[in-house]
Amino acid sequence: MGAIVIVQFVRAVTALSLVGLVVAGCSKPLTPIVPTAPEVTVTSPVIRTVNNYSFLTGRATASEVLEARARVEGYLRKPEIEEGKLVKKGAPLFVIEQEPYKLALDEAEKTKKQSEAAQSLAQANFDRAKITFDKGAITIQEYQTQEAQLAVATAQVNRDQVAIDQALLTLSYTTINAPYDAHVGYLDIDEGNIVGVGENTLLATVNRYDPLHVYFDVSENIVLKALDQIRENRTEKGDVRNKLKIEVSFEGEDGYPHKGYLDVLDNEIDSATGTALVRGVIPNTKSSFAYYQKNGLLPDYNAESDSDKPQEFPLVLPGAYAEIRVIGEDVIQEACLIDERAIGTDLLGKYLLTVESDNTVTLNRIEMGQLYQGFRHIIRMWDPEKETTEAAVGQVDTRGKDFPTNFKYIIKGLQRARPGKKVKTSETTSVFYDTKIEDAQAAVETPAVNQEGPGT
Repeated sequence: MGAIVIVQFVRAVTALSLVGLVVAGCSKPLTPIVPTAPEVTVTSPVIRTVNNYSFLTGRATASEVLEARARVEGYLRKPEIEEGKLVKKGAPLFVIEQEPYKLALDEAEKTKKQSEAAQSLAQANFDRAKITFDKGAITIQEYQTQEAQLAVATAQVNRDQVAIDQALLTLSYTTINAPYDAHVGYLDIDEGNIVGVGENTLLATVNRYDPLHVYFDVSENIVLKALDQIRENRTEKGDVRNKLKIEVSFEGEDGYPHKGYLDVLDNEIDSATGTALVRGVIPNTKSSFAYYQKNGLLPDYNAESDSDKPQEFPLVLPGAYAEIRVIGEDVIQEACLIDERAIGTDLLGKYLLTVESDNTVTLNRIEMGQLYQGFRHIIRMWDPEKETTEAAVGQVDTRGKDFPTNFKYIIKGLQRARPGKKVKTSETTSVFYDTKIEDAQAAVETPAVNQEGPGT
């Protein structure tokens, strides 16, 4: 009975399978799905004449730093300054008790008066001795004795004057004045403490905040260019007529609002890094900045301070991180500028995705120059599939040196594009100060934006 049931079940399954095959054979074939080309946005490069900039980073420092220290012993009187305040040149900062040093000066002055009295007596004795010696009334030995006593009395007066000068100098050490218009930091010691015992006690640190110095390292190539420019701009007296201009930006600032110039170039290049330390100087108050903008030079900071002129707080504090743009005299004619957001990076370096006339994507290797308000200067561009020959060791790589600039590159939809594949494009326009340009400087100091942001 069990065997009959099994046989009937097998026959039923076989029959259902045959019916399924017949139904499948009668149905229509499936239509294959053809993928559509991804949509991307393309734009054309901007061709402009631009300055040849160098972009560097560094730190701001005070142009002068004074460590106010006690040079004499004594109790510290109430400080004449407040923490964090500005002080004028010549203003008193600290006063150390003066009474002991005034007493020492008074004693030295009285001692000198005593010596001057003795000198007067010695002078009178010498004058009488000379008269009597000329008459032959005294011996030459007596005459020389009076002459020597006068010399000793005169020397004592001179020595007492030195003691007075020393007492005056020591007394002057009890008052510490500001050597320049300055910004006071925290006070390192409070009123009533004994200072100057066994050491020159630090009282406070005072910074000269205007002008502000900016230190940064530059490459050997920039150093050589700077030296060439300095030699060309020297006068017969050896003064530099036109110093290399710099523009500086600090944290949170747009563009490079601080203008100045290179002040000092180090006397050697670091062989380990191939760089040299340079110093730039910029105005650090609104009034001195306005003076620089008007006259092309900094004010005379060594002039006497005008007590009626209100002081200004610095625009930037020393120690701030700085981004520096060094302006070269040479310009780049017809520079090819592309939106930096379109540049990609892989293990082989930087690349740019362009679209050919048949909408095929091409990956191009690029050599980049400076950044101009969001647009990157492209020095060389080549297709690695076509130009495969690299330069020999010691030879200049000329691949892509004379690339055409009438191409289209992808600015939006970068992650959807694949080299060698076709895309569907829509075009936008890159805007880079598209008005009349009077000179190359105006071309690089204006904001550049793109109408379409980069895609994902």
